[in-house]
Amino acid sequence: MEIKEKNVTLKNGKAALIRPLMMEDAPTALALLQQAPAELPYLLREPGEMKEDSVHEVHMIGEHSDSPNHIQLGAFLDGELVGMVTLERMGEYRKIRHRGKFSILLKKAAWGVGLGKSMMSAIIEAAPTIEIDQIELRCMSSNQRAIGLYEKMGFRTWGILPRANRRTNGCTEDETCMVLAL
Repeated sequence: MEIKEKNVTLKNGKAALIRPLMMEDAPTALALLQQAPAELPYLLREPGEMKEDSVHEVHMIGEHSDSPNHIQLGAFLDGELVGMVTLERMGEYRKIRHRGKFSILLKKAAWGVGLGKSMMSAIIEAAPTIEIDQIELRCMSSNQRAIGLYEKMGFRTWGILPRANRRTNGCTEDETCMVLAL
């Protein structure tokens, strides 16, 4: 499967590149995954929960670059990796192989210029290349900024999972479950 890179012009006039991540991007992607929880409170991981030399994460990036079951794209601004978006099959069984699990990460410094929307558009456009026609996601219910973007992209809420996330301070938060049929 080949997914072409895309050059996009952002709201601020800057150019960004969205392209599949490759094995050589793994160290930079790993660094982004390690740094992101400190500035992005809506991620699943909290600061310090990822090992510094996570071989698993590096392997995942290599696997995504070749897999018929995964797509992982990186967003680059001024040559720097500032975001990643992933779509992966729910499983290999015939009854569920059409469903894809979506996740996105974008540095806060890159918010508000249309890059998140461009990343989502690119992954939605690429979904048929791995035979996915339904994209599913879950996010913390208080992340209204993300939910608003997902709704603009056509996602609809199908349910709320109460107390799905527990923060380090002990407080719990509901999770909003959304779906997009392609």
